[in-house]
Amino acid sequence: MKFRKSLIAAAVCACQMLSFVSVWANTATISADITDGSISVSGSLDTERAKTQLILRLKDSSGTDVLAEFTTSRFQGDEIVFEFEKIFLPWDLDSGSYTVEITGAELEKPIIQSYEHIGTDRVLEILTNIRDASDIGSEMKKYSHELALDMSDYDLLDQAGYVLFEDVMEALELDLPETHMGDENREKINTETEKLFGAYKNATCLALFESISDKDDASLWLNRYYKALGFDAENDKTEYSEKKITAYFEDVKNTDTFVQKLKDAKSLDTVEKVKAYVYESTLLSVIAEKRSSVVKDMMLEFTDLFDIDTKVLEKLSVSKQSACFTNITGTVFESFEAASDALADEIEKASGSSGKKPSGGGGGGGGGGGNVAVGNFASASKADGNKGDETANVFNDINSSHWAYDAVLELSKRGILNGKGAGIFAPEDSVTRGEFIKMITTAMALKNSGTETPFVDVAPDAWYAPYAAMAYKQGIVLGDNENRFNPDAKITREDMVTILYRALNVNAEGSALSFTDSGQISDYALVAVGYFSDKGIVNGMGDGRFAPKESATRAQAAKILYNIIMN
Repeated sequence: MKFRKSLIAAAVCACQMLSFVSVWANTATISADITDGSISVSGSLDTERAKTQLILRLKDSSGTDVLAEFTTSRFQGDEIVFEFEKIFLPWDLDSGSYTVEITGAELEKPIIQSYEHIGTDRVLEILTNIRDASDIGSEMKKYSHELALDMSDYDLLDQAGYVLFEDVMEALELDLPETHMGDENREKINTETEKLFGAYKNATCLALFESISDKDDASLWLNRYYKALGFDAENDKTEYSEKKITAYFEDVKNTDTFVQKLKDAKSLDTVEKVKAYVYESTLLSVIAEKRSSVVKDMMLEFTDLFDIDTKVLEKLSVSKQSACFTNITGTVFESFEAASDALADEIEKASGSSGKKPSGGGGGGGGGGGNVAVGNFASASKADGNKGDETANVFNDINSSHWAYDAVLELSKRGILNGKGAGIFAPEDSVTRGEFIKMITTAMALKNSGTETPFVDVAPDAWYAPYAAMAYKQGIVLGDNENRFNPDAKITREDMVTILYRALNVNAEGSALSFTDSGQISDYALVAVGYFSDKGIVNGMGDGRFAPKESATRAQAAKILYNIIMN
């Protein structure tokens, strides 16, 4: 199969364009959209004056007016043009031949054009025939003009592509009403028409992908479908960072490795599978085609896809790290797993330790015996704590008699929290959400990868922006329904433990709560409060309350972090 330059037209166009030129050089174009039952009419006039009123009348076969619309002509460069945008036709307008008549004071004669209307009655008939057809592609092609459906992609299919196209389309279930009468039925027809167009786009995407045989085919398929199907758009339902992958895709899409991988792809029967394969092929092609420094940056950027123990890697000298990536660069791997295994072998040779992530890493399941899953908190914070015996208290407003003294001292020594001025810790001050996220990301030793947050209230240059970005990337903070992080808001005690629970990546629940105000705890925080209470990390307020809605103090935040790290 060869796409070549014939794959230029769009796969689906819901608009039917008809152009007419009258003998006296006034022109009109009618554009009909069958999915919402509208027409748009525009054109140019051979007149001397602009800003004159025009009247459009749609007439049925008996000459009776169906509707009338008004507009005003205007200058566009040296031309005088007019435009009637989106004239919504009556839902009950039957299919058939109609006349569009445009009149105005500046027109010597009216512009009169015929218009063939495809109403919901005819659309329902067409959809029913397509649904019941044994050869769906051929049936769609029969009605492609009336549906304004570009079938040029379908015409390019080879036998394997045709079979896959039919398989995809046969899985489509059109829920059609018995009649087109009534607003509800017409809305249903509209919905099912759009569903058919979407299925056609997906089916041609999959079928043409199956038919790729050389670089030209691959290039044309990618130009046609990569952006059209949203391969480059961020999707929080996937495990991929689509925009980051697209940056690498632009570098490798024309390489031999990438094209060969597309040619070798088989049995990808959903668009989701195609996306995953294209993403994997993109990053694996970077390893095969690019310099080792690029390979290193890419693999460390996608540690969610490549199984790499970065802590073991970082213990190696810079030259040994480079050697590990150099030794796998230029290799064509079949999967993320194969590339990860190869790099892990190189790291192990250089360090004597496994180069893969520890099994169960990222927090574990909570364990028993009162232990809490500490994940990255323990490894990062304890390692950073070995900076000498700096046990002197640097704060004047907290001493050894304070219940949070040890926690404040230890976390200060580790650089996890700072004072609010010379010698001031302010233990009873409330903690803002921005301040708490900085504490967590510092305790976890998360690195700033340049990730941007979706939060509308986090300016890129705000001091808390990199911490919010790191926390968002790890799924620790999600924002509210309006995509706000609320960095300056005081963090509540229930939000504090909920965020910590996410940070630990815990998959366990605690015992039933015994706080006297348990009924006031939000549903989303119940599991987190129960878990930390069961582990003895959270002990309440001393009067039997948990006080979920009260602001967490700096001392409370320090104590709970300390309890987790030192557990």
